[in-house]
Amino acid sequence: MGTMFGSARSLPILLALAVGASGAAVPVDLEAYRDGPATVTTDEDEVRVRWRDEADAEWSLAFRRDPSKPLIAILDVGGQPVLRDGRPYYSVETGVRRKGWDAFFDYPPAHEQGTNARFGTFELDGIRVESLGNRVRLHFGGFRAGPFHGSLIYTIFAGSRLVKQEAVV
Repeated sequence: MGTMFGSARSLPILLALAVGASGAAVPVDLEAYRDGPATVTTDEDEVRVRWRDEADAEWSLAFRRDPSKPLIAILDVGGQPVLRDGRPYYSVETGVRRKGWDAFFDYPPAHEQGTNARFGTFELDGIRVESLGNRVRLHFGGFRAGPFHGSLIYTIFAGSRLVKQEAVV
């Protein structure tokens, strides 16, 4: 019994270590957010956006604040999951133009240096939320692709089923 009691006492310590090892939640800047038809709530684990589409169905999209986990925790419609554990994915191809950006027939893959394809990486380092009319835009810093760095941005359009994902670098 003494051994069993000793093991039970160490369990909370092990759980605390496991939770602490998962990664610290990044800060969320809500200064540019205003209540509207798309609402944003935050807790220590996630940022959640809720809105209704054109058919009055309720949508919910939760983003994780822990950089070690997939960014999108869950997207659901009417309480039914549509997507879980989503990781954004981007690739970039860079090349050299010989005649400037306005040269229509300049074809970078034909250049002697060719082009370079790279996969984007994402290491979440901050979240900023802003309201734009009936839209909510969430900026997730820490995106890199080749020589570029910037943010992944999700725009939620209240009154529709549209969620726009873009890399701004």
